[in-house]
This record gives sequence, C-alpha cells and structure tokens, in this order.
Amino acid sequence: MITDALFTDFNNDGKVDLIVTGEWMPVTFFKNTGKGFEAVKTGLENNIGWWNSIVAGDFDGDGDIDYIVGNLGLNTNYTCSTSEPLTILAKDLDNNGSLDAMVFGYMKAEDGTMKPFPMSTKGDLEDQVISMKKKFPTYTAYGAATIDDIWSATDKQDAIMLQANYMQTSYIENEGNGQFKIKPLPLETQAAPVYGMIAEDVDGDGNLDLLMVGNDYGMEPYTGRMDAFNGLYLRGDGKGNFQPFTLAQSGFYVPGDAKGLAKIHDAKGEDLYIATQNQDSLLVFSKSTSNKSSNWINLQAEDFSADIFYANSTKKHVEFYYGSTYLSQSSRKLELTSDIDKVVITNFKGEKREVPNK
Repeated sequence: MITDALFTDFNNDGKVDLIVTGEWMPVTFFKNTGKGFEAVKTGLENNIGWWNSIVAGDFDGDGDIDYIVGNLGLNTNYTCSTSEPLTILAKDLDNNGSLDAMVFGYMKAEDGTMKPFPMSTKGDLEDQVISMKKKFPTYTAYGAATIDDIWSATDKQDAIMLQANYMQTSYIENEGNGQFKIKPLPLETQAAPVYGMIAEDVDGDGNLDLLMVGNDYGMEPYTGRMDAFNGLYLRGDGKGNFQPFTLAQSGFYVPGDAKGLAKIHDAKGEDLYIATQNQDSLLVFSKSTSNKSSNWINLQAEDFSADIFYANSTKKHVEFYYGSTYLSQSSRKLELTSDIDKVVITNFKGEKREVPNK
C-alpha cells in the first residue's frame, strides 16, 4: 500500500527522480532516465517497514538531498527484526470470494523458543474464517498455534506473503553515487506512528530542523490506540544528528490523531504551521520570533530547486515540492534572509534564472 511519494533529484544529475514509501515494502527509489522511471538499488532494499511519509532536505550540509521517513515506531505489539520478521499471508482460504489476510509476529512459545504466532484474537480469526472454530476449539489450542499450524503447506501455495523487519522512523543519509545509509531517529520519535513532518530551519541557526506529528486511532481492538505521540520538535546540528525538545521547551503540542502538517505564509509575512487531527481541532502554530527583514519569492509553477549563495561565500541547495509528507502541501515560497547574496532557481526543464536579494 503506497502511503507517500516525493519527486526529488536524489542522484544530483539534474533530472527529477521519484521516491515512494508504503507498507510491507522498503523505501523505493526510481531514477529518471529521461524517458521514464527505473527502479534502482540503493542499499535500503532489506529495510522493509510500514512507512507512512517522507520529507527531504540537506540535513548534513554536504550539498545533496537527504530524507526523513516516518514509520510505525517501536511502541507497539508489531515488533520485528531481520531474524524475526512480521509476516502477512493472504489467500481465499474458505473459497467465499474474499481474501483472508493474517498477520504473524514472533512470540515466545511453550518450549521457550521464539516462533511466529497470529496477531489476531481467536474471535477475530473465526469471524474471518469460520473453519478456525473447529480447527482450534479452545483458547488453549489457539494460543499454542503457530503460523504452520494455521496455514498448511497446501494453504501457503499461491498465497500472497509479505514480510516486514524494520519499524523505526529514520534518517536516510545520501552518500552519493545512488547509495544511502539509514539510521533510526532518537527514541522520542519511536513512541507512535509518524505521519506529518516539516523539515526547515526553525531556530534560525542555519541547520535544518524537524517538526513531527503522528498517532493512529484506527487500529483493531487487540492493539488499541497508538496515541503516545504529542508532536515533536527536533533541532538539527547540520551533521545529520537531531536533538529532541520537550513540549515545554518547544511549545509544539499536537496530542490527537494527527496526520497532516503544512506551513503557510500569511499576509503579515509570517509563517503558520497547521496540523490536522482526525475528528478533532485543526491546530495552528507560529514562531515566537520572525525575521521581518526577509524578502520572499513567490515560486513559479515549474520551479524545482535553487542554489542559494551567501555573502560569506557559502552555498546551500534546496528543492521545492508539490506535496511533501503525509497528505500535505505547504506554501511554495522561498525566504531570502539578509545574509543571502543571490539565488539561482532551476525549473523542471533544467532552465535557470538568477534572483538577486534586493
């Protein structure tokens, strides 16, 4: 199930590539060949998660674009690893015309070893496949049943089988030459599923920071709400590391079933951050301080990226997106602070134009 997609030049060849996230799959990269898109190997093929969202930026200051990807997190029943993956099997077992899907995760068996057991309750499984009531007449029998007891070798033939082994919300560092390195973000980001994210320099120190929202109230009763996330601000150090702030320190508090997160630029020249919460209030935040000396560029429809040249002879590369993170779209504007000398903007066709900072 595809959850998010981002058009971005991940290999720095001037063409707009595509990255896709989803459930039961790795973060998947498609290179723009000039005639279409071609899946490429990046070193992340074995990191298979329940990915929700993606945002981009040069978080380590090396001139190429890195990525932050929201995942399920670690505060759930759905724990997994490479040696003990989550598994989903799906097939029409009872020949009633509908697909019967079951998820299995590793738990300790009676003999002390770890084995894959069903994640569904006995009643839920019987509601889906009535023959399970006869096959496992007692809770004791069902409690001891592993994946091989429930799915015979014949049942597994022609069945859909997918696995997941990595649930951490993570930072993907672009190492160049089409290769990437993944590492989990701090533990505070793993408390619940992460959906909406914004990557920008919140505190004005020149490094990209992160704002995040999440939670999921739509899980089945066995799991319950995943509601331990209250929104999070992480300060970036410009080297790919992030320091989480408490709610009291940041003032960024989004406690509900939060999904979308976007930034809009208002008529007063200030940025507003808007977070959506399912069946709850829309929350709006503003910075405690704003840079009134900044100029703002209204980006053209086809503008894709820019090289920003500073008065101290340093340079920064940024991209502009249509849709970034989960079901969200921020204002397409570029802030020119007083320390910027000029900006060179490139559009989707590769055409460039220079914009001085007046």
